[in-house]
Amino acid sequence: MLRVQLGRGLELIRVSPFVQERWARPLTLASVAPAVLDLELAQAKHCSRGHWERGAAARGVDELLWVDPQGFLLETHQGNVFAEVQGVLVTPPLDGRILAGVTRGALLAAGHAEGISLRSAPVKLARAEALWVSSSLKGLAPVKELNGVPLKSGALGGALLEALERSESA
Repeated sequence: MLRVQLGRGLELIRVSPFVQERWARPLTLASVAPAVLDLELAQAKHCSRGHWERGAAARGVDELLWVDPQGFLLETHQGNVFAEVQGVLVTPPLDGRILAGVTRGALLAAGHAEGISLRSAPVKLARAEALWVSSSLKGLAPVKELNGVPLKSGALGGALLEALERSESA
């Protein structure tokens, strides 16, 4: 794993081993509005992640889930989000408020190729029956708990991760 962080006079390069145990490991999340942490969402992924890590640690969770004021899912501070809604996996659209995500794109391509029911569209957190977070370091990880409440696990996320793994080995 390689991370390069550039900023005003700051150049930081960190190299660490990829931790296989993080792949598809169930996560705990706390939902927050981006303004709660006093940063504009558009800047969120382009600044120090320490701010977001401290926010997650203070809430006792793995990641923070950003939800807009109308209750629509956005992303976490470490990845993209997929929600199961009435038998369809839905990921928020690329409307300028979230990053595209390399793994998100690969999951969409692999899922469509295998006929998995998924789409990119606005989705309210209240409609989500199950949640997953995608990133290059975790693949597609199920969310086991949101705001201290256990979530059910859906089968679609597992099928989508398997589709990605098959497409990468082909």
